Amino acid sequence: MSTSVKAKPAFFDARKLPSPSNRYVCWLDLVGAANAMQLSLPRAANFIAKIHVAGQRALVGKTRLRAYPAIDGVYAVSETRREMEAFLREAMMILSLTFLKEGDHKLRFSVRCGVAFGHVIEGSDLSRGSPDLHSNPNYSQCLAVGRAIAHAYESEGQAPFFGVCIHESARQLAPPGEVAFPDRLWRWIQSSDVRHQTSLGDGLREYFDWVGKNAEAVLFPADKLPKYRKQVEEYFA
Repeated sequence: MSTSVKAKPAFFDARKLPSPSNRYVCWLDLVGAANAMQLSLPRAANFIAKIHVAGQRALVGKTRLRAYPAIDGVYAVSETRREMEAFLREAMMILSLTFLKEGDHKLRFSVRCGVAFGHVIEGSDLSRGSPDLHSNPNYSQCLAVGRAIAHAYESEGQAPFFGVCIHESARQLAPPGEVAFPDRLWRWIQSSDVRHQTSLGDGLREYFDWVGKNAEAVLFPADKLPKYRKQVEEYFA
């Protein structure tokens, strides 16, 4: 019996991979993406598309940072802390302004972010191990693997709404000539922008008040509200 090309076993030779490099990774994620998709396709599309718009805008001018879109968020990989911070400040500012401008709580969405540092192999290098990936760079260049990606994903769930949580790897290690992140929570709002910090904190408090009264309707985990409120009070103090 003949075997079609599609039915042949997938081939990949990891021996052709270069040594992994230590890089910063962030995972910028839509909070409650699965629930949003269950409730309303247009609403979920609105939320997810705006995250990717913010990611694309924040990517402009970053020569040592690359972004990898996932369905409900963006991974970014950077060789320097400076460009990672710049990317996050710009993306978070765009998304927080989007949150504040929306007057209907039902149409508001939040994001969280985790940052880690460690070994990463990106798609351009992964393609060396497979003729299929090498022949389709538009696909393979959207890939990345590494321990830092897992750590960034893990830390995102510990961040406040519109906050950034730094994994211990990025607090202990840094590229040559750079200093590691000093704190577990990194505040992306500049100290000079007190007005925006106050506005965003107030907006999140109002949103939590509303969602506490409509948790069942929007599939919000009401049991986690006290934790979320406490995180916001500390982060945006």
